[in-house]
Amino acid sequence: MDAMSTTENRVQKRVQCRLDVEFQAGEEWRPGTTRNLSLGGAFVEAPVKPLLGTQIHLRFRVPTQKELVEIGGRVRWLDDSGFGVQFDGLRARDVWAMGKYLNSFE
Repeated sequence: MDAMSTTENRVQKRVQCRLDVEFQAGEEWRPGTTRNLSLGGAFVEAPVKPLLGTQIHLRFRVPTQKELVEIGGRVRWLDDSGFGVQFDGLRARDVWAMGKYLNSFE
């Protein structure tokens, strides 16, 4: 499957953006940077990657919200630069702020 067909099958709009993120798998929080983001997940570039299928916690800030977005998710795929995570669910305020931010890319 090529990247184009993967993108076409996505349920949520995904945009290319660079946001600082921290993720926790186990006890330690580690830094990363988003490569892309949607309401359903993100790709996180990081030197240390959790294992495929690992449940993780993430926190990051979108420019349209003062508070941190804090969310759980599961690692769905890996590559040399980082990992793709599918979010478990967002709080209503995070959906609003992220939706506003993602729509600013149109």
